[in-house]
Parts: sequence; structure tokens; C-alpha cells
Amino acid sequence: MHLEQVPLRWHLTGDRNGGFLVTATFNSKSQPVLITSVHTCGCFLAVVPISFLPADARLADWDDDTCEVYGETLPGLIDCDCTMR
Repeated sequence: MHLEQVPLRWHLTGDRNGGFLVTATFNSKSQPVLITSVHTCGCFLAVVPISFLPADARLADWDDDTCEVYGETLPGLIDCDCTMR
């Protein structure tokens, strides 16, 4: 995802033409299990599990409610009841 301009210069990046790389990881049933995103500068790495990832595959102390990344609060788990084809 490419951002030609950032509406708030102090948010996400301090310059123009920033962006994010987003990767989805799927299991053997083609269901998404993780969403990983990182700013193109290498900062702001976030990995958020999706409900198709078994609970025992998450970190033992993982908070399913929230995930704090560089001052932003993300969901700790994305609840997905969709079927991927």
C-alpha cells in the first residue's frame, strides 16, 4: 500500500511517499491465520493473529483483546468466520 501523502506528518511517517507492506499467512485449508504489516522504512511491525490460528499456536501470554504497537492499539485477534476459496 503506497501513500503519496500523509494527512498528519507526525503520524505513520515524517515524509511523503511512505507505505506499508502487508502479508497474509494461510494454513493448509487456505484460511488466513496471520496478518503481518510493516512500514516500508522497517518500523511499525505488527503481527495480528486471525481466529483460524489455533490458540495453542499463539504465544502463551498473548492478549486476544488488544495489541499495542508503537502507541497504536490494534485488535489482539481478528475474529474471522469467513470461508476463503
